[in-house]
Amino acid sequence: MPLTEHVDWIPADIAAQTMCDILMTKDSGLYAVYNIINPHPVPWSRLVQMLRNCNVFPAAVKEVSLNKWIEILSTLSKGTEPPIPGLRLLAVFEAVDNNGWNSNEFTTNKAAGASNAFKECQEFQESWLQLSIQRWRDSSLLPEPVQAAS
Repeated sequence: MPLTEHVDWIPADIAAQTMCDILMTKDSGLYAVYNIINPHPVPWSRLVQMLRNCNVFPAAVKEVSLNKWIEILSTLSKGTEPPIPGLRLLAVFEAVDNNGWNSNEFTTNKAAGASNAFKECQEFQESWLQLSIQRWRDSSLLPEPVQAAS
């Protein structure tokens, strides 16, 4: 992902509570739109640092440009067995590369007015990432970190 953009992820429990709160709100109008994204986005570079801190990938892994990432995935897409899950997003990355990253800013005031859980949501936290990583490892969706040879 382009490291100049931001991460506006919100934990599922906060998103779910926000949706429940919205459903209980008496909104005037036939249709109501609420943007349920983290109201305190963080830069991608911070997420990359969090991933490094959580020992998700070896220190030797380096950041690459979006163009280079597309090139790598395109090469891997030719006859890869077993399939690599990230290949499903190749078309998305290519669209971003061709059309630019959609960097619209979404207003979250309406969601904040309807939900205290949303209003109190903090910026993306490394502890949230650590919890998710541990759950993925417990479920064998992510391998345990490789220990460096001494």
